[in-house]
Amino acid sequence: MLQTTDRPGQRPATVREGFYHGTRVLFVPLTKGHEAIVEPADWHRIARQYGSRWCAAVANGYVYARKAVTFPDGTLSMASMSRLIMDARPDERVLTDNGNPLDLRRSNLHRKRFRGATADRRRERHHVRQEPTEAATTP
Repeated sequence: MLQTTDRPGQRPATVREGFYHGTRVLFVPLTKGHEAIVEPADWHRIARQYGSRWCAAVANGYVYARKAVTFPDGTLSMASMSRLIMDARPDERVLTDNGNPLDLRRSNLHRKRFRGATADRRRERHHVRQEPTEAATTP
């Protein structure tokens, strides 16, 4: 289980409800003035499991919805909201059909598998994190 909930005493983010391309959605505030477009069912699950405060991370000229997470072994990483919505495996990437990485409606997202050496490296890194540490296995 990842430790990703909001800090104690921190107010949850205030989301706006609306319509986007004919679909009922929630506009989730991110840092730097950006908003992610998420379907209500997905947002309620993500906010409950991972918290409601997300940041806008800029990479290669695009803005992504991400959050810092701590793994059980103490390592820190960034979780992408699109990967959590699609339950993407380590050897998969999540792409958007319309090119807007903040449009996180399921109808706009699809998974694509990495192939070859890239997939092998991602699977290996994922399996190393999932293995329990020696201190956690001793009684």
